[in-house]
Parts: sequence; structure tokens; C-alpha cells
Amino acid sequence: MTTWLFCLFGNEEQLMPYFLRHYAPQVDQLIMLDGGSTDGSRALIRACPNAEVQDSPFRQGGYDEYACVDFLARKTHNARGRADWVLIVDADEFVYTPQGLPSALAELRRQGGRAVKATGYQMVAETFPASAGALTDLVRKGVRDPEYDKLVAFDPCLDVSWSPGRHNCRIGAPVAQPGMMLLHYRYFGEAYLRDRNARIFARRGADDIAKGRAYHSAPDHQGKYSLTWWQHAASVAEDVL
Repeated sequence: MTTWLFCLFGNEEQLMPYFLRHYAPQVDQLIMLDGGSTDGSRALIRACPNAEVQDSPFRQGGYDEYACVDFLARKTHNARGRADWVLIVDADEFVYTPQGLPSALAELRRQGGRAVKATGYQMVAETFPASAGALTDLVRKGVRDPEYDKLVAFDPCLDVSWSPGRHNCRIGAPVAQPGMMLLHYRYFGEAYLRDRNARIFARRGADDIAKGRAYHSAPDHQGKYSLTWWQHAASVAEDVL
């Protein structure tokens, strides 16, 4: 069984070592789609034997939610006949299951499954981890977030129609929920969150700005992804792992 992973990213040097340690042993190929990184992200990926870097069209100030889902659909179509499963994640999204992805996906395929939806959590910490290792060992507290119950893995022969942000989709097959978790690692204290939100806010394209999309990273935003939300989540977080 062959599994490919696709990830859109940009300037993720700090998080990338954890991402690669998590996914590289669990998938056959990581296709990392770079939106114009200027840090050391690309070098880290190139040092990973089963990862490759490809350029994405979404440079600074050129990100578009609708164009993004179309771009990812074309990429996953290329896996047809070459991979049994594809995963689509962002650099801060860690798909986790205790038995490991290879075993979980193999068992699901034996049962006839072709699409997997994971249960979403927002993981929180006071600071970014100071040590190497698995992020799922270092940051284990979080809060449940039904908005992050997302399709994370599917047979590339299926036609998937995504909504902007990939939180919802239409797919011509039953979607299994076998206990996988989607852990969203974004909340590592005030300094990290401010920097990350500023980078995301700056990359928005003209169409997203005109239509008010991707506003969640704005400095004055008070909802999810904001400092206010992180402070509340940190106060109520419970053991997830």
C-alpha cells in the first residue's frame, strides 16, 4: 500500500522538523508545495529522503482560497494509479492515531474504506518546545474543535470537491471515522502566535481581501486563532494524548 502526502507551506522552519519527524516514517512520499519560503524550510525538506519540494503559485500577497483547492485537486489527481491513499494537510496539522497511519489505513482499506475523516483538536502550549522529539509527545493538551473534523485521507481515484479552507467537501464515497485525530499545532504562546498570524495575514491575495476571506489572522481579530482565543483555550485545555 502506497501513501502520498501533500502539504502547502510557507516559512515553516521552526515547525518543519517536527512535521517531518511525524510524517516521513509513516508515508511513502511527501510532496511539499512551497509558497515562496525565505527561511530554511526548503533545506530541511530536501534533507528528508522521501520528501520533495515543489513550488506553488501562492506567493506573498498571492494566496487565494478558491485557487488553492483547485491546485490541490490537480495535484492529487496526479497520484491516481500511483498511490492508494493521499493525505492533504497544512504544516501545522498532524494526523495522529495510536497504531500509526500505515496500520490504520491498511486496515481501513481491507474493510473497503476509501476516505477518512479525522476528529479535530486545537493543541495549546505556553511556549514553543525547546527540545527535539515527537511533537505529539511534547505537546499533549488541547481542546476539542468540531470545525477541524476534516477529510484527511482518501483514495486519489475519488473526485473530491473542497470548500475554501478544506474544512468541508463533497466526495462520492462513504467517509469513515476510525478514531484518527487531527491535531492543529498553532498555539505556542503569544510571540509565536503573533508572528505566525502576521505571516498568514500578509500572504492574502486580492480576491480573498476583497471578499473578506482569511480574516482570522488579522491583528484585531478576537475569535479563533487570536491571542484572546489562545488564552482561553490554554485555561481549559485537557489531556488529548
